[in-house]
Amino acid sequence: SVKILVEAHADVNAEDVDHWTALLNACQNGNLDIVCFLIEHGAHIEHCDCGQFTPLMWASYQGHTRVVEYLLSCGTNVDAQDEHGISSLSWASGRNHINIVALLLAAGASPNLCDKNNTSPLIWASRRGYTRVIDLLLKHNANVNNIGMKNMTALLASTKGGHAETALCLLQNSTIDIKIQDKDGQTPLSHACGQGLTDVVAELVERHAYVNTVDKNLDPVLFSAVKSGREDSVAILLEKHAHINVVGAENKTAIWWAVECGRLDVVKYLLQYSPDVEIPGGHDDDTPLLLATKRKRVGIVYELIKYGAKLSSVDRFGDNSLHIALRNCSRDIADILLSNPRHSKYLYRPNKRGTLNLNDDSILGYDLYSSALAEILSEPSLRTPITVGLYAKWGSGKSALLAHLKDEMYSFAQLTDFPSIKFSPLLLSVIFITGSIIGLVIGFLIHYTVGISIGCLLIIFPLVFLYWIKYLLRNKDYGRTASVARFINKRLEILRFLLQVLFINPYAHHRLKTDDTTDCKKIKFIFTEYGKVSTVEGEKVSATMIAELATSIEETFGLVATRLCRALHSKNLSHDRFRNLCCVPAFIFVTIQILVAFVLSILIFIKGWISSNKLTKQC
Repeated sequence: SVKILVEAHADVNAEDVDHWTALLNACQNGNLDIVCFLIEHGAHIEHCDCGQFTPLMWASYQGHTRVVEYLLSCGTNVDAQDEHGISSLSWASGRNHINIVALLLAAGASPNLCDKNNTSPLIWASRRGYTRVIDLLLKHNANVNNIGMKNMTALLASTKGGHAETALCLLQNSTIDIKIQDKDGQTPLSHACGQGLTDVVAELVERHAYVNTVDKNLDPVLFSAVKSGREDSVAILLEKHAHINVVGAENKTAIWWAVECGRLDVVKYLLQYSPDVEIPGGHDDDTPLLLATKRKRVGIVYELIKYGAKLSSVDRFGDNSLHIALRNCSRDIADILLSNPRHSKYLYRPNKRGTLNLNDDSILGYDLYSSALAEILSEPSLRTPITVGLYAKWGSGKSALLAHLKDEMYSFAQLTDFPSIKFSPLLLSVIFITGSIIGLVIGFLIHYTVGISIGCLLIIFPLVFLYWIKYLLRNKDYGRTASVARFINKRLEILRFLLQVLFINPYAHHRLKTDDTTDCKKIKFIFTEYGKVSTVEGEKVSATMIAELATSIEETFGLVATRLCRALHSKNLSHDRFRNLCCVPAFIFVTIQILVAFVLSILIFIKGWISSNKLTKQC
């Protein structure tokens, strides 16, 4: 179609609004045949578009080697520059078109032709680490020390970009200047350390690069190596006498930066050179130990404590490392800081705000003590009374330990109090008596048939309901079912305790249970307010504590039972198991009375039923 248009006398140099011609489009797209045809028919080979790009620039930019070769054979200007001063060689070098770079250099392109920012083709290639292009440019006498935009040289660009192979290739040039600094004051050594280019660092140091150069922020080269975390680069600098305690911006040191970046291996290596770990730095005036505690660097805290860092150091708020560890709930760090018993004194030193920062006691290890003590006190075979004393200075967390102990014992009691339903004689008796009484009352008030029906239902329905609860507990484990079972068991326990208080001799009952350990499967703990005991008015406080204990017992075992227990208390050491009345157990009298009342009720009920039948027949 191009051939037809040309033969039809179309203008081969026609331009669009952006000054693009057919030749520029063909060179950009790499259509060699069309490029050849257009040039043969008079297309301007040096025509530029709106950005001053020539056909050679577009072919070099896009990497069309055959088009570049043909354009060069046609005598195009090899050093033409666009509106930014960038030449075809710079474009080809920056995009790693090695064959085009070779063609351009062979055609006489200047390897030192710079753009408006004074950036040479060598710097363009160094930014991306195109080592083969750099090697080719250097062989054509490219200026290795040319300073481009932002005061960058080829070596600075390659090290900043982390291109070790490129940097080593540049360092093979004997005329290279390794001391040039960029606009931020960084040297090739600084960039190499920051990027972790150990081989480049070693080569630069071997060429006598100054290891204590500082940038515009007054940060030395050692800081860059520490931030990168490369222990070997740090080692190279320190072996060449880099200052270990040099202070940079915000009073930060090398060991401070190693802690901030979490470089444990670097911290260990720096500590071998005896750094000063008490220099505060940063916005909060943190020493390395304070900073490690804030960042929760457990390993670094351990190394600093082993090195001898002081716990007495505080930040600008007056907080020491222990304060910070407690606030951050860093239990591992707190254990390390308190590994020396003498360090516990720093727990009680208030900060500038006057607070102790002991709000969270869990990290002090009290749960370990409370668990062990709760396990001892919860032993079913343990014989009471038993006294346990806790001795510590004021504010050391005794109340917290007691709270943990209470929770642990309560949890243990919950494990032994698994909800279950047992059809005990007491339970069956309660159901039968309750149903019978209600049935009799309704029979008297309404009709005997209604009373019998309701009485039977009140006996059958609770049994079915309890059996259903027992089935759910065994197979489904519903939460509400467990709550219902606990409610029923608690009421039965209160009733059982009431009956024991009324009819059983407590001393004889206690002697019967003395050697029985199998009956201690279910454990119950009752707590009183322990925080009210003090040395001031001790008798009054003890009486208050005993009163609160009595209240807790009444809530647990029932008000009536506990008060009857106190009312019926006696020092009778009789060996009889049951309380006697006229040498006869008291429960026998009560049983006889209940049976007599029940029988009389039935007789009255039957008499009423017979009378009602006679009246019906007479009617």
